[in-house]
This record gives sequence, structure tokens and C-alpha cells, in this order.
Amino acid sequence: MNYIKLKSTLGLLLVNTTIANQGTKLTIFNYVNGIFTRVITTVKDQNGNYALNTPLIDQEVIDSILSNTVYYGKVILFGKEFSAMYAPIYDSNDLLLIGIKFSGIPY
Repeated sequence: MNYIKLKSTLGLLLVNTTIANQGTKLTIFNYVNGIFTRVITTVKDQNGNYALNTPLIDQEVIDSILSNTVYYGKVILFGKEFSAMYAPIYDSNDLLLIGIKFSGIPY
């Protein structure tokens, strides 16, 4: 098992343990070449698989994050509605946008 896969597996275990019995969904997106991609998530797609390596496509959320603003609102992910929060993640110097943290509660 390579490091990235192990890191993702451990991340999913940690996230799933954290949200057990609460219904809250969590995601960490990384930001590379202008695209936010889910690298750790408890959100599942329409087939019931974890939505790993899928891009964030909600332009309102993206615009909010790129303007250094936390987004709060209703979003639809893989056909399900969520009350959501997306917040930017910066590097250790708080200079470079490196990702997003998401938490959402299904309606």
C-alpha cells in the first residue's frame, strides 16, 4: 500500500469514527492547479461509494473560498441536500490556499 492510499485510509477511519452516529459529513479538499479535489471524505456518491478524487463544482462555494470567505448555505451533493459549511485551509504561514474543509448535515 503506498503512502497516499494509507494516508487516505487512515483519514477515512478517523473521520468516520469522529462522525459515528451523528450524521454529519466531512470532507477535506486539496487545491492543485485551480481545482479543489476531495481527498478525504465521508460523502458518498449516487452508487454508495466514497466520493474520493471528485472535484468541487459549486461555483458559488468556489468563489467564496477564493475570496477568503467561509461559505454557509444549502448545497446539493450527489443528489442529496446538505446544510453546509466550507472554509479555506491555508499553509502554515497563512499565505497559500491549499484546500477546503467541509462539514455538512443532510436535510
